[in-house]
Amino acid sequence: MSTEELTIYLKEHYGESVFNRLLAGQQKSVLHCHGHEILRGTVAANDPFDVLFKEDQKGPIEINKLQIKFLFEAAAEASVNKLLKVEPDIRNRNLDPIPQPGNRNHVKNKTLSPVMQERRVVFLTTLEGDLIRGLVTGFNRYEITIKLKDGTPVVVFRHAVFDLRDKKGVSLLKKAVVKRVKSR
Repeated sequence: MSTEELTIYLKEHYGESVFNRLLAGQQKSVLHCHGHEILRGTVAANDPFDVLFKEDQKGPIEINKLQIKFLFEAAAEASVNKLLKVEPDIRNRNLDPIPQPGNRNHVKNKTLSPVMQERRVVFLTTLEGDLIRGLVTGFNRYEITIKLKDGTPVVVFRHAVFDLRDKKGVSLLKKAVVKRVKSR
């Protein structure tokens, strides 16, 4: 994807939010949150920093978006659970959400763009060690969508990323890309 194509893509998609889409469609979804909490239900409201989520068991609860690691459609829960793996070394670190954007593990749009276009398999690890393997099929300001082997899209929030690697094990995080460029 050229710089011009990336600019066009970002104009179309950068402001999108999975929460707006879920709110409009009222689809049931599964949210994986920090603290290894899993919530099932529908989005009732979408505010800039919080989501009002109608949880099937607990009723409406307000969730700070930083607490949500990733989500997917509830109908795909069984198949997604089979494909999710755990990185025990990362899980054992007990990492919390990172409130300051400058301290997070960033993935540049210029890195995601060719990965998406070339349909390269990636391995995304969350701060709690959840390992999601698949193809990047979309991204915007706050989200990276990864299509799993069975075709199910999983929306991972950028603030929850611990690491993103390609099939060869090369890190796609901004700090690793910058380091590789400097060492040339």
